[in-house]
Amino acid sequence: MLPELKLAGACAADEAVGALAWSPDSGGLLISPLEGDFLLLRPDKKRPERRWKGHGFGNGSGCFFGDRKVALPSHDGVLRIFSTDSAEPVRELKLGQGMIEKAAASSDGERLAAACGKILHVFDSAFHKPTELPAAKKSVCDFAWHPSDSDYIA
Repeated sequence: MLPELKLAGACAADEAVGALAWSPDSGGLLISPLEGDFLLLRPDKKRPERRWKGHGFGNGSGCFFGDRKVALPSHDGVLRIFSTDSAEPVRELKLGQGMIEKAAASSDGERLAAACGKILHVFDSAFHKPTELPAAKKSVCDFAWHPSDSDYIA
């Protein structure tokens, strides 16, 4: 028999939720709605602690990355990096003309990948020129880092 489940928190987003991501310290939950503002919810709070503006054409699945940052993908081809302490972007990365469906950090937190159109872009923590994995025949909508080896991505 399964133990009783506990609800970590709940709040209303502006639109249907496309993805959820826990912070590495499990102290926050990033809510990625299909449209509208991205939200940071702390389990002990009833209201979102932070809102980051949505991107007009729609949102992809965001993630926590590095030291107190979030990567927020959009359907306008721009990946916006924010500090969890600020509402202003610390970096904007124009990845192309396609929609960015997803961003995900490697298990060690040292790399960030984002799928834009047919290309998977992989950045290091300093956002140097990305490694671009070969173009797929169709748009890349999902990918996954290996849970214990950040040299592997599928």
